Amino acid sequence: MNDYLFPALPISSMNSILRRGIEDDFLYRRWTLRYAYGAGNAVSPNMAVDFCNTSDPLVLLGNEMGEIKVIQSRVPSETDYANDLPVIPWKMMQRYPDPIYDLQWAPDDESFAAAVADNHVYVHCSRRSHVLCCLGHHQKNVFSVSFQPGEREILATAGADGDICLWDLRTCGTNSLKNSPTTVISKAHNSTSRPMTPRSRMMATHTSSVSTVQFLRTGRDHLLASIGQPDYAIRFWDTRIIWGRNSTPRPAFEIMAPQVNRPRGRKPSLYSSI
Repeated sequence: MNDYLFPALPISSMNSILRRGIEDDFLYRRWTLRYAYGAGNAVSPNMAVDFCNTSDPLVLLGNEMGEIKVIQSRVPSETDYANDLPVIPWKMMQRYPDPIYDLQWAPDDESFAAAVADNHVYVHCSRRSHVLCCLGHHQKNVFSVSFQPGEREILATAGADGDICLWDLRTCGTNSLKNSPTTVISKAHNSTSRPMTPRSRMMATHTSSVSTVQFLRTGRDHLLASIGQPDYAIRFWDTRIIWGRNSTPRPAFEIMAPQVNRPRGRKPSLYSSI
């Protein structure tokens, strides 16, 4: 919850103390009912969230049980506190047998993309919730999806196989075997400008992964930022360039992670997200 929805109030009188108690109780009920989704008494934590781009206060939620829900959110009023209104209504959009790693609305909110733990990305219609496209190039879990600003047909995906894929959804359908990305940046974070030891080079072949991709906003929306292993750098790719099969994709520029001397056996947590 941000400060806009519930501004901090100084506790200086009995009225303010009562008001804070009402707010705390309201937040507790919303948190409990909103996130305790599952079969029976099981609690399924949410793993992905995205806010819509239009004026409608809609929020996408994806959880560990593979459920995708849309929540109608709004700023609570004084009447809500007084009348003790129930939790904000929600709608089940889709249920998958695998966890949801990432969600993102299209720029016009008419569709949304879901990265599912079955190595596929599914693009759904927001109104009828049916599948428009099924993208299946990745060989491991897909961790991140990103629409290009202003373009509902251009989608970037990245995952544990270390590949970044660009898709033109106008050429894709529901059969993942017939869909192929327009551009593939293979092992996007394997090559590095730093000198690599034989041991680090060997580990790079086994730990190559891209955790996050994100298009930059208007004005630089041709640039795609990514973060991944093993170099933990922030790389920016110019999506206007078409790389051939025999050429090695190179980032437009990059921000290298600082060198950290850490004990053996401890994994670094630098730049886990953009």
